[in-house]
Amino acid sequence: MLDIEKRIIETLENAQSVEIYNNCKSLIFLKDEEEFKNILNIIINDTFRDSFSVPALGVSMNKFIDQLKKEGVFIEIQFDKEYNIEGYNFDRIGFKAEPNYTGIDLSRSVNGEYMGRNFYLNLNGNMQSLYNYINSLF
Repeated sequence: MLDIEKRIIETLENAQSVEIYNNCKSLIFLKDEEEFKNILNIIINDTFRDSFSVPALGVSMNKFIDQLKKEGVFIEIQFDKEYNIEGYNFDRIGFKAEPNYTGIDLSRSVNGEYMGRNFYLNLNGNMQSLYNYINSLF
């Protein structure tokens, strides 16, 4: 695992809430809730475990992210302060979850607005366990 992935995972450990969107429905879990702990555990110890970063060409835009929240599963992780990794600021990150995805665009948000270049992780696996757990909550 390279430095960027390690820093992303370390930052995820400081998350304050996770909001899950599933076909226009949403659930929010706070740091002390069991579901929050389960979601972060799956993301850190399964989905991102063997990941590595590659240069990202994707750019976050609010309109695009709003559409992703309405279609399928979208995960948004909120932090209590702004973080910076490799010059990319964020206080929230979000991503679309599909069981067969082997890579992930981590979209960055600052002050409620998704903007700027994404982080991209090759998962060296897929999102099946995360996707299954998320769907079990709805």
